[in-house]
Amino acid sequence: MTNLQPGPLAFLVAATIRDRPNVIERSKVVALMERFRLGQLSHQRSWLPGILVKILSTPADKKFIRLVDVPLGLLCVLRSPDFLPEYLRSLDFHAIGSGESAMAQIDKEADWIFAGDVGNPFVETMALRESVSNFVAENNIATVGGLYPSVRLDSAGVHLIGESAEIPFGGEKIELSVSNSGRWVQRHVNSGTEIPLLFPWEIDFASYRESQTFDYLKEAQERFRGKT
Repeated sequence: MTNLQPGPLAFLVAATIRDRPNVIERSKVVALMERFRLGQLSHQRSWLPGILVKILSTPADKKFIRLVDVPLGLLCVLRSPDFLPEYLRSLDFHAIGSGESAMAQIDKEADWIFAGDVGNPFVETMALRESVSNFVAENNIATVGGLYPSVRLDSAGVHLIGESAEIPFGGEKIELSVSNSGRWVQRHVNSGTEIPLLFPWEIDFASYRESQTFDYLKEAQERFRGKT
């Protein structure tokens, strides 16, 4: 019998309200634009997202800006033991559990995540995944391997966004895709090996004995670095 002591629990809950406009705190946009002005971008580029320019063209005394063509997004954190909602504002972010320490890395790259290619879900999720991946690599954090699942919630509903990587380009290919049943699948295309990801409620921790990792991505990266 494994004696597991329950630790603190936390959940992230997100929703959109289609018939209400999103509200942006102007000072947060100003802070992002300061990174452009001071050349302190995590990813250098020569363009400004139109939506930031639109927000900053409003009167400077306006603390909050309503975006009438963007639905209201809600994000909150629920923590044990009371699970009282802690609401986050637009352009805020949060990480929970073992990933909470990654927030500093996400903040460093917030200009690319929030203001890289605004409205492009693939670029936005790529930016977030890259930030978390950099944090994991720099801090030698053990993971189950593979690519990172990503979910986007907007006025049209919930979207599971897959990803693929080739290391080097044209070489080993690793994919994270979504099956017809709505389950994430990690796949090493070259060998045909695939592992479906379990949902948290499907894992029987009491009887779980064998660790399963999907290390094809990590191994391909290490082989590639060894050649350069």
